[in-house]
Amino acid sequence: NMAEKLEAQAVLASGVLVLVCTFLVFGGTFFKRKRAEWSNLGKTLRLSDGRVLGYRIYGADPAKAGLKIIFLHGAPGSCHELCPQEDILITRDICVVAIDRTGYGLSTARPGRRLLDISDDINELLKHLQWGAFCLIGFSSGAPYAHAVVHSFGPRVLFCTIVSGDGEWARYPEKLLAQCFQKLPAARMIGVPPRALALGIVKLAMRCEKLLFLCSPTAAVRRTYGRLADTSPEMSNMLLTSLQSVYASGDLGAAVAQDLLLERQPWEFSLNLECEYSLWHGRKDKVTPLTVSEWVCSQLKGCPIHVIENAGHCMHLRPDIWTQILDEIKREVTLESGQAYQWGAEA
Repeated sequence: NMAEKLEAQAVLASGVLVLVCTFLVFGGTFFKRKRAEWSNLGKTLRLSDGRVLGYRIYGADPAKAGLKIIFLHGAPGSCHELCPQEDILITRDICVVAIDRTGYGLSTARPGRRLLDISDDINELLKHLQWGAFCLIGFSSGAPYAHAVVHSFGPRVLFCTIVSGDGEWARYPEKLLAQCFQKLPAARMIGVPPRALALGIVKLAMRCEKLLFLCSPTAAVRRTYGRLADTSPEMSNMLLTSLQSVYASGDLGAAVAQDLLLERQPWEFSLNLECEYSLWHGRKDKVTPLTVSEWVCSQLKGCPIHVIENAGHCMHLRPDIWTQILDEIKREVTLESGQAYQWGAEA
């Protein structure tokens, strides 16, 4: 019996190995077709250097909206990963433009990119939208890029909200760094030589994730987002669309590996302490420890930090929390102006 069990396990393992190898060889061609299929999931802007920036507009008319916000997703992520209830934005006269960060979704990769390079893309997008001043939301691994944009644009950024965000890993105290490595082992691996091997493993892991998504998209959504996937049909469809966009990326593994690498390195800029910040974090976050936001808060001279007791990593997708985040931005921008903010007026 034992011999039969071992033989059955060997056959199963061989079958899985053949399936994985087949996908690694032919999967690229399949996802190239899917990428073309899913290319209508968002808008694109041709940048001055020839690359493409993918983005999606939510809520009020971007030309007339009173409050204008740029949203930066995590890793991996896409411009579609936002609360699906657009009426929350429309009733508040808010427009949110979410971008596909470099290498994700419809956005072209930029080899050797730095954190500050995202400011070039944002600048061209702002010119295209004809926006002056704007607000910013950085989620998870999008947080370091939000800090970079604040550094580059200075007073044009009226308010910056960080949700479940990462900080500058190179400056973390040892205890905090250990907590982060425990939550995200890939971040520890990416900093250990030989780096090429670590990057290769991350890329392989992303291709395997693509395989699992191909086999069962619904199961992949539930595995990634947990109970959020069953909140409503609109939420489920939004999460499915986001993963479709994520896995249609030209080289998702390279984009994720580059994010991990940049998070481990010292930032090439200092935090802009003149900007108004607010931090949001869920106590049940299983990806980024709450202690990260607490440490970032101390670096930002004690900016407000909102700890939501019964919330996890993707808390901004919940309509109740999304509403609170938007209401705070609108309230704080109004207070900062010293008078009733003239929604729609350009800075």
